[in-house]
Amino acid sequence: MVGYANFHGPPGVNDLGAADAAETGYTIFAAHRGQGFATELAQAMMDWAAREHGVRHFISGVAPDNAPSLRVNDKLGFVRTGDVVDGEMIFELRRR
Repeated sequence: MVGYANFHGPPGVNDLGAADAAETGYTIFAAHRGQGFATELAQAMMDWAAREHGVRHFISGVAPDNAPSLRVNDKLGFVRTGDVVDGEMIFELRRR
């Protein structure tokens, strides 16, 4: 096991309260960081949600000092919304 992942709930349960958006969350254990697992995992989660449930809007909350997760968001195309919730910067991604 290299880590774990989840959605914070069904679409609508997210830091922006956007009815159509699912919020991703994941943790990669320290021994496995820096190998691309987080990017691959987040991409797979969003692909699954889109394919199985038609979700096209995603939210991600990241602490400002979490450079690795900020890089993951950048690689995946998330855009900062300007919102901050519980000390985390909020990002969103809308897929076609």
